[in-house]
This record gives sequence, C-alpha cells and structure tokens, in this order.
Amino acid sequence: MMENPKSQVPNPMRPYLGTLVGTKKLATNIRLFQIELDDPVEREKFFVWRPGQFLFFSALGVGEAPFGFANIPECGPAIEVAIHDVGHVTRHIHMLPLGSTVGIRGPLGNHFPMDEIKGQNIVVLGGGIGGAPLRPVIQYILSHRADYGHLTIFWAARSPDLLVFTDEYDEWNNAPDTEMHVTIDRPAEGWTGNVGLITQILEQVAPSPESTT
Repeated sequence: MMENPKSQVPNPMRPYLGTLVGTKKLATNIRLFQIELDDPVEREKFFVWRPGQFLFFSALGVGEAPFGFANIPECGPAIEVAIHDVGHVTRHIHMLPLGSTVGIRGPLGNHFPMDEIKGQNIVVLGGGIGGAPLRPVIQYILSHRADYGHLTIFWAARSPDLLVFTDEYDEWNNAPDTEMHVTIDRPAEGWTGNVGLITQILEQVAPSPESTT
C-alpha cells in the first residue's frame, strides 16, 4: 500500500527527541549547540528545513524556546542552533552536558525565497546573535555558488567578543565572487578592523542595487 505523502512531512507541533552531540563557544554568553535526532526515520523527515526557518528547543523538565536554524541540512546529521544565555530556559540549555536528551519541534515559519532569487546578487547583513539565522543563507549560496551572483556579507557586533562564527570568516571571504565586511560599533583595544554601525559600512561599500536582493 502506498504511504500517505503527508506522513513524510514532519509535524511541527510534535516534539522529536534528540541528543546533544556537540557544543562550542561562539561569543560571550553565546554557544552553538548540535543536536542529532535519535530516530533515523524521524531524522529523514525533519531534515527538510530551509534557510530562515526556526525550531523550538526544549530542555526537558525546564521549558522550551524558539531559535533559528543555524545551518542547512546538507551540512551533516546535526541540527545547529546558536543560543544566547539571557534567561531561565537558555541558562539551563547552556548547562546541559553532552549526551543530554532534548526535545525539538519544527521546522516552523517562513523561509527565504532561495529559488526565486537565483541569478541575483545577494547582500547579507547580520549583527551579533542575529547573524546566526543568516548563516544558513550564506551556507546555501556557497553550496550552490553557480546559481547566484555576487555575494556581499556585512557582519557586525557591538564589540569583538560578540562577533559570531569568527572561525568561518576566512572561508566566506575567500569564496568565489564573495566579499565580507566586518565591523564593531565602538573602538576596542586590539581591534584593527572597521568601526561603525553596519549601516555606515553599507553606505561606504554601496553595493550596486542592480539585480541585488
């Protein structure tokens, strides 16, 4: 008997159990968490999210909170989310040891129209923890480089210690037909890069609006 196509679509209201398999510091009080779903069948159904969507991450017995996906499914078996320790639930998530069982609901929300903007030049503006949900856009474009025009990345934070994914900047900046501009809001000791609001750097670089999204 043919399987109902709807059974292949994940139920965003149902929590899926997963295991915390990795974590690393991104910035002050910000960590990247990697979760693998325990059931391989559920994992296959779940791995359909698109750049811009989000999920609910549950620390069992504590509560859940929404976070944007910080990677694309093509990157591997783990779901990645960047979480800022700013409240009750996020504090408990930051305290979870590797191997902890967690709950995941999603994918939820609208996604960026990656198919519709093929062939166009792309400008990505990310600031602090707000840049994490835009990392999938960058990953997707670099994974499908021939489908898009020039990529300009503007990345910012109040101070150097709040910049996220710093270990990936060289890869992004050296990718074909790609440029990256990093800035902080105020001067900081040891900082030799741009200083100023991201909007000021955008005005200085002034990417051409022609065929640009």
